[in-house]
Amino acid sequence: MKTIDIDIDKVKIEAVHTGLLEVIIALKEARSKVNALMDTEELEPYIKRTEKLGNISDTLCEFGTDIAELIGVFFFDRAEEEIDKQIEN
Repeated sequence: MKTIDIDIDKVKIEAVHTGLLEVIIALKEARSKVNALMDTEELEPYIKRTEKLGNISDTLCEFGTDIAELIGVFFFDRAEEEIDKQIEN
């Protein structure tokens, strides 16, 4: 059986999408800011009355889950494409 040399670094480069990573960073920053607001005494009565910040935090977590799924599918498909290219050459 023929040994195939796969350039792992090239696969990593092809399989990662910068825009998706930027979205992860933005979501993390937004969650941190929302969570910090939840600890603000000045907003505490309003937070309890409206429950909005908790809902926003939950929604941001759901967005994170959706992005994670998208990243997984994107990564797998792009990595497989690059590996197939390297095998063909």
